[in-house]
Amino acid sequence: MPHNLKEQVKLCDLTYLNEMMFGNEEMIAELIHDFAEQTAVELELLQMAISSEDFSTIKQSAHKMKSGVGIMGISSLVPILTEVEKMGAEARDMARIKLLVDQVNEITLLAITELNKKS
Repeated sequence: MPHNLKEQVKLCDLTYLNEMMFGNEEMIAELIHDFAEQTAVELELLQMAISSEDFSTIKQSAHKMKSGVGIMGISSLVPILTEVEKMGAEARDMARIKLLVDQVNEITLLAITELNKKS
């Protein structure tokens, strides 16, 4: 994806978060910060789980991440994380899991950059 296109694509839709927080910008900024921290932890756990072929942790981390990305309106990640979670539950296709987690990592980093500009 060309660099300038990355900046034009909107990854996050904070409509739900704004409604949930009644537009409280301080609370939204805090939740964005917490999301960024927790997501970094989950991505690290996913990488370690892939390295050790720990399908159970892959399933759990993907499941945890789905709720966070949902709240932040990063809808493009939900189907990817759902697939990772399912493959983790079925203990299959580690190569595909790794590929998908790499996508999750890239999209998440872009989304967090976008969210930090808003907070």
